Amino acid sequence: MENTGIIIQSSDMDLSSDSDSSDWIIASQLAHLDYLHYLRQKHASKAIKKAKYQSMLNTGGRHKRVITPIYRQAYEYLQSHTYSETQLKFHLSKSTLYRIKRQINNKKQPINTPQSYDASRGDLQ
Repeated sequence: MENTGIIIQSSDMDLSSDSDSSDWIIASQLAHLDYLHYLRQKHASKAIKKAKYQSMLNTGGRHKRVITPIYRQAYEYLQSHTYSETQLKFHLSKSTLYRIKRQINNKKQPINTPQSYDASRGDLQ
């Protein structure tokens, strides 16, 4: 019981060494302890299996956030067509098209470059 971390509280029970009820109480508490130990082992086993499954996902392939040539073609097609037309032609979901558009547009914007200010727009110099 010590290695499982579960403690049986018996201070409030009348447990005498010759009582049949005390034997039954101890046996039922031990059975409950055994069941709790089984549940903990089962939970740990499921967690290990889930972690192993998660580690096997997307191995050997590309990350789904990579912009492939087909995605670029779909983006170019999307510039002059609707989402529905692009979706039918390239067999991509609308959410994927939205993601592609957002990723490509975000890459076009320079990061950490000094901004130029224009006095005609009212920007401060």
